[in-house]
Amino acid sequence: MKKTFSKIGAIVLAVLMLTALGATAFAANELVAYSSTNELDSAQFTVKLTPSAGVSVPAYIFKYTVEAGEAAAATSSSPKVNAGLGSITIDDVEFTAAGDAEKTATIDLSAAGPFTAAGIYRYKITQAAITGDAADAGIRNEDNTTDAVEKTLDLYVSKDGKILAVIMSEDTALTTNGSNVTVDTKVDSFDNTFAETNVDNSKHTITLKKEISGNMADATEAFPFEVKVTSDNEALQGVKFTIGDSDTPNVTIGDTYTDIALKGGDSITIVVPNDVSVQVKETVDSGEGYAIAYETEGFDEDKSAEQGNGVADAGFTVTLDNATETQTITYTNTLDEISPTGVILRVAPFAGMMGGGFALLGLTRRSTRKDEDEDEIR
Repeated sequence: MKKTFSKIGAIVLAVLMLTALGATAFAANELVAYSSTNELDSAQFTVKLTPSAGVSVPAYIFKYTVEAGEAAAATSSSPKVNAGLGSITIDDVEFTAAGDAEKTATIDLSAAGPFTAAGIYRYKITQAAITGDAADAGIRNEDNTTDAVEKTLDLYVSKDGKILAVIMSEDTALTTNGSNVTVDTKVDSFDNTFAETNVDNSKHTITLKKEISGNMADATEAFPFEVKVTSDNEALQGVKFTIGDSDTPNVTIGDTYTDIALKGGDSITIVVPNDVSVQVKETVDSGEGYAIAYETEGFDEDKSAEQGNGVADAGFTVTLDNATETQTITYTNTLDEISPTGVILRVAPFAGMMGGGFALLGLTRRSTRKDEDEDEIR
């Protein structure tokens, strides 16, 4: 036990000495907590929920449990490890939609122990599995799965029962080198993600394209669109997504975005998470006479339609639920040569005026000839 404690003391002493010199024995971002003299009653680690580019943080609560780890006998290359005593708790860590991507979790050590001997006492921290709406929305753990994640928590205790250091690691490996103990996989965080493109297609990039057709179509006209993204998923309420070239998510799920005007050949991108419905509508003055056709590609159920001349607007809704990573929506507005009916309608007023003019000219010519004939008789 004396040998074991000397190793523990060496760890703590090395941490304190190197920190004072501006270096770290355990890198500052890897040592959860330590104290040279005072007993630790708490420690902290970071919980991350990093969103993919184009979307914001979703709403979610991570839950953690702590239980005693397994004891391990000392070997020629590793120290003795004791099973944890007492209880350790960690409060839930709550993320809000469009909020911060990092939160701090507090480990409550006040009920750990009591420790009657110096040594390393081991516990296991478990981050609960990601289920339900959160899993559907695309929240994943650091292994890109929705499974529970476990990490090791070791308390370094002095001979008088004080907790002097708290170290969290990926596994249980400890090695000794002389009087020093080395933790091979020290960590200070649980790293979760949201809407990573390469994970279950949980982020989608939609391209909205505008095409025009027909020899009467106006290549300079910008046609207005509106887009609304909705979801019944609780984790996605209040999440922001991106339309256009914005560097940050600029539209909230549930809001209608109308600042879109596309000319023939133009396009715009829409970046959304999974488990949403996308509503798109183009509005055109029916007096312009355009026929509107739209077609989607890559959605769960693609849609297409062709609507006749003079349509006022053309809209539809498509869903995204683990579809492909990229989608396309193409609107084509067609205006060909004016139909005969259109010619009559559009030219009729002028034709009437011209007819009236010719009639008036005829009457004038008749009147003039009559006057000339009467002069000759006289």
